Amino acid sequence: MSTQIIEMNELKQDNPPCCICYTQKANKNIIEYRCSQCQEGVVCLECAAKLWKTNSKDKCPICNFSPQSPDTWYKSYDVEMGYIRPPTISDTTTDDDDDDDEENYNRGLLCNKQNSLLASFIILFTILIAFIVGTVIKTLEGYCAWKCPNEDLAFTIVGSIGIGIIGIPVIAFCLLFALFFVGIIREGIKFCIMKIYNALNRYQLNYGATIRQACAKLLTEKIKACVVFVCFIFGSFSAGTLFKLFSGMCAWNCKDETEFYTLFTSTLVGIPVLIISVVVIMIVFSCSALCFITCKNRVSNI
Repeated sequence: MSTQIIEMNELKQDNPPCCICYTQKANKNIIEYRCSQCQEGVVCLECAAKLWKTNSKDKCPICNFSPQSPDTWYKSYDVEMGYIRPPTISDTTTDDDDDDDEENYNRGLLCNKQNSLLASFIILFTILIAFIVGTVIKTLEGYCAWKCPNEDLAFTIVGSIGIGIIGIPVIAFCLLFALFFVGIIREGIKFCIMKIYNALNRYQLNYGATIRQACAKLLTEKIKACVVFVCFIFGSFSAGTLFKLFSGMCAWNCKDETEFYTLFTSTLVGIPVLIISVVVIMIVFSCSALCFITCKNRVSNI
């Protein structure tokens, strides 16, 4: 910053310097582009070529004055210089472009080499994994996996790699299927837990009980239902056994029958017998109660 200040102080006042490079040149031997609006917008020929190259030719670099075309931001006519035409971009710019293109080309070659090395590494790593997998498969299947007596070592290696290339997708598919199956089981467990949790919440909202009380009451109801079912099965078995005994049939340790089959048939036969017995008992009890109530009413009326 200090060098620029010194140079600005050393500039002459009769000719303003270029607002980009701060270089003061002779007034009659150089083309300058002067802004039509501000006094500081003076650009030398070299800097003007740079402006045209960066597509900043339509506005002043100082005040950003940008008139409508075909007018220009700079004075297109000078008394001494005549008509001021746009600068011509020199061949140096094309050289710079060629240098940039060459640099980009070298970068592209470097990237291609890196990609080739990466692809080669991936291929070699895949072949190594395939060889290991093929060797393991051969070993598990009971085949010779190394230094086979009737087989060349190269053929053994190629065979192991081929088996591994075929086995890797199969193993990956099996792992994916196992993960899918485990995920289904996990989602099923979560669904069941959520169903139970929602049922307990609904019970709590409906009956005003806590979750612990709801669980205790629910378990009590289920236990009662199980006890009733066990009593019914036991009663059916007893009724079936009695029916077999009164009918002269074998009720236990029967020939050509297993104990499980005997229990099953006794229970199956006892279900209708038990139901009929319960119905008959209820009818008899109802008739007896009716007769008792009627007799009691007549005695009380007398």
